[in-house]
Amino acid sequence: MSTNLYRAIARYLAHPHSTAQDQGQFFYSGVRPQATFVSTDPAVSASTQGVAPLSRGEFSWCVVEWSLFAIWTTDAALVMTHQHAGLFTSFASDLTLPAWLYVVFRRKRNSFASRWRRALGNSPPSALAGIFFVASAATEVSQRFWPHGIFSGTFDLLDIVAYGLGLGLCWVADSRWQIPSRPA
Repeated sequence: MSTNLYRAIARYLAHPHSTAQDQGQFFYSGVRPQATFVSTDPAVSASTQGVAPLSRGEFSWCVVEWSLFAIWTTDAALVMTHQHAGLFTSFASDLTLPAWLYVVFRRKRNSFASRWRRALGNSPPSALAGIFFVASAATEVSQRFWPHGIFSGTFDLLDIVAYGLGLGLCWVADSRWQIPSRPA
């Protein structure tokens, strides 16, 4: 990096609300570094310095994302170790995996490096839910015609209902309380 870029970044960090154009200078490649959060409260630990606080909506969807992931991985661990936990091991991953993918794609819609993932994440919420539902249902239907294939298992119509229920709940929640996109 050039010295001018370092100076521009330092100037921006010192005055985050003014741009390089305000200062009469061209900012290298138009990239503006993110402003950082610095607390004057001594109770705030040094490990949280420089991290912007999450809004209430961002925090809520972050909790949803990690909760869905935790449920899915717990169910996967139980299934892989051949532990039977009734309905949990039968339907938890069917409810949570498509829903988790939906939330992840909606939250990271502006930060994917791959064009197709960014395009998928930026698609309308109903289209994204539909795409994940069709893909999930296709894996279930493949179990009926190819039981020992890539998605081996037993075909169960209730699994398709679980996919729809999980995605439907996320879609309704996203329609009511839009999932905020994480910055790139």
